Amino acid sequence: ENDYRGIFEHATGTYKTATGLCAAAHLISRECNIVVICTPYKQVSLQWAILAEKLFKIPVIRCWSGKTATKDWGESVKSHIDLSETKGSKCIMIFVQDSLWRFKTDHNIFLSYIKKSSKWGLIADEVHNWVGINDEVQSKLFMQKIENEKCHFRLGLSAKVERNGHEYTKNNYYVKHFFSYSHSNGESFIDEFDLKRAINEGFLRKYRYRLELLEVEITDEYIESTPTANQIKKFIENEFKIKKREYA
Repeated sequence: ENDYRGIFEHATGTYKTATGLCAAAHLISRECNIVVICTPYKQVSLQWAILAEKLFKIPVIRCWSGKTATKDWGESVKSHIDLSETKGSKCIMIFVQDSLWRFKTDHNIFLSYIKKSSKWGLIADEVHNWVGINDEVQSKLFMQKIENEKCHFRLGLSAKVERNGHEYTKNNYYVKHFFSYSHSNGESFIDEFDLKRAINEGFLRKYRYRLELLEVEITDEYIESTPTANQIKKFIENEFKIKKREYA
């Protein structure tokens, strides 16, 4: 109804991964030959890949670095894109966002290959991570490049799409517009399913949590540089993100 574009802003624990895989199945069963799924972390992408490999009878390419990735995944991406155009074959490519967005100078490996494809779609998990502060962040450069490609099918998934702070205002709008706006009917589609509604309708899944202590080191040299309170806050946030990646 919205030209295969939209955002599902659904609370944590409301089966967004399952929803995304259902969307991927729908696209694959129709006119979309390649579905690209992107998440922020390797562990999350691995979970998507394991489920996709169980559900689909088509190739699932794991596109990130390390032992859990598809061997020579760049070559696999290239060959499957070629096959999708010459033989109409279908596949799912699952990326960690850094692998998908990465530019060297003005060159992006994935975009250089996908130019050959006429029918592909993008599903972005935790799509709020695509919101950057300025116009130079890799996610925005990637979206700007896609606007000139044939990525007709777009779906964003997040518990909360918008990031807080006036510095994000411009790119909050850009990300929402990129994923949810239909040029054919001139409307955006964002489906909201908040935590209160999920609890009332008994729709939350059960989680098991394990607490990990993440130590952030602040050196004497840094303190002696007399940073402002806001600079210390951003420093700790960045260090925390780096440490968290060791577990994700």
